[in-house]
Amino acid sequence: MAVGLLGSAVNVSQAEEEVVIGVVQALSGPGSVLSPPVIQAAELAAEEVNAAGGILGKKLRLEFGDDGTDARIAERAWDSLINQKGADFIISMETAAGRDAGLTVALKSNTPVVYTSLAEGEVCHPVFYSNAEVPNQQTEPLVKHLSSKEGAKTWFLVGSDYLWPKKSFEFAKAAITAAGGEIVGEEYSPIGTTDWAPVVSKLRRAMPDAILLAIAGGADNVSFVKQKNASGSPAIVASLDIEEGVLTALGADGEGIYVPASYFSTIDTPENQKFIAALKAKFGDKFVTPTFFSAPTYDAVHQFALAATAAGGLESGSVLKALSEVSFTGARGEVKMTTDRHASLPIYLGKGRSDGTFDIVESFGSIDASQQCAEPPAFGVK
Repeated sequence: MAVGLLGSAVNVSQAEEEVVIGVVQALSGPGSVLSPPVIQAAELAAEEVNAAGGILGKKLRLEFGDDGTDARIAERAWDSLINQKGADFIISMETAAGRDAGLTVALKSNTPVVYTSLAEGEVCHPVFYSNAEVPNQQTEPLVKHLSSKEGAKTWFLVGSDYLWPKKSFEFAKAAITAAGGEIVGEEYSPIGTTDWAPVVSKLRRAMPDAILLAIAGGADNVSFVKQKNASGSPAIVASLDIEEGVLTALGADGEGIYVPASYFSTIDTPENQKFIAALKAKFGDKFVTPTFFSAPTYDAVHQFALAATAAGGLESGSVLKALSEVSFTGARGEVKMTTDRHASLPIYLGKGRSDGTFDIVESFGSIDASQQCAEPPAFGVK
């Protein structure tokens, strides 16, 4: 009998009769605010897979690992899930730092991974896929919309000081230039910033038409937006990662914020209505509004089930190959991953309301990820 990181015991003979998916996310630390809808989405998907007969006739079991919003803890969580709890597959909904630390474990064990958080892209490993947004899928349609529909010509960029915002802004600046716009400011601040006065002062002097945010963390986004609004700046605000939870925390200050993403809880499609209804039926008064961090996790559980079924077994190379061949239509619409290890995604533009939900102001259809890998990685570690 093995004991995992969170203390649960796994009977080896029982594990042989099950397919185990390990889900790594922040159950503690600053990132933990994103986890409740992720857990519910994963549990719903597992229930649906099991109701349909499981995976290859075996019951699907989820094991959750806590990365503590810390790369060192993340590596231990992945190791526990794979080497103690017998995870056949890993779903990673965490920071890029946590993901990269965990991938060292998955590469050693040749364990297939689907990353379900929006990120900088260009992660090319033989065990890896991403089914969430990469920079071109968000920034290019956003810039086109605000330039043509809102007359945004001058832009001020504000991001957290690490790779994802900087990579996202590379794509944004190219799109702004192509639309005839101008960058009038670009600022980066450490994660955990609470006093945005120096940045707000600069943007007030620059007087931009639009502000594009790539700020990590709910608290950081809330403090920036509130301080920007208090300054009297009339600039349009667009964000790459404000979801329903942060929007709810902003209240009236969230009114009018634009966000491009592959999922919002207010998407008016039969698939999303079914998803919301199923979550409410399963969790009742504990239901948490799903987000564009949780819907990809729901999809990933189903994608692993489809890939293993198509592969006819759990052999890593076969499952990894099948992941590029299957598609799943869930709450976001049809999601299909490619040999380039990322995904073609339906992209929507949401506009924030003070009640914590988004109006869908435009649907851009399915957008391919830009080329991510110089050459498609092998299917599994050889």
